[in-house]
Amino acid sequence: MLRQIILSTVLVATATLFADRTIPATPAELTARVELAFANADVEIAEIIAVPNEQRTFNNTIGALDDMMARLDGDANLMAFMAYVHSDASIREAAQGAEQLWSDWSIDLGTNVDLYNAVKTYADTNPELTGEQARMLKHTMRDYRRSGMSLSIEDREQLKTIQKELGTL
Repeated sequence: MLRQIILSTVLVATATLFADRTIPATPAELTARVELAFANADVEIAEIIAVPNEQRTFNNTIGALDDMMARLDGDANLMAFMAYVHSDASIREAAQGAEQLWSDWSIDLGTNVDLYNAVKTYADTNPELTGEQARMLKHTMRDYRRSGMSLSIEDREQLKTIQKELGTL
């Protein structure tokens, strides 16, 4: 029940803030929108992680992760786009900061041990998936390997540092 209340609150806040897709009028507005989008995504990630392992399904694990990413893409992409097209230099600069936040957040998502364990726990059940669902699970696990989740903790942290440095270039 608490989960439904939290998710409803997050979705209402997001829908209110991004429903009209207006262009931010100030750098502060752009930054606030981006921060809210990532905060909402973090809540959804916590909900995926909180699902008891024995209750994991495609929909509440892989599907929920994909849905979260689709919402985040919709929310954050408009803000990142402003880095290239907005006529106000201060908004372009704020949007560049948002792009860096997006890059760092994405790297952190790919190395989130709790989320990885949730996804891997589901994958280890060898679910009988076909078509798009099978492909999504396969690609999700591949992406985790590429993010370094099969490496030692020290090597994974080193890879994460390098990835973040590359993201600033």
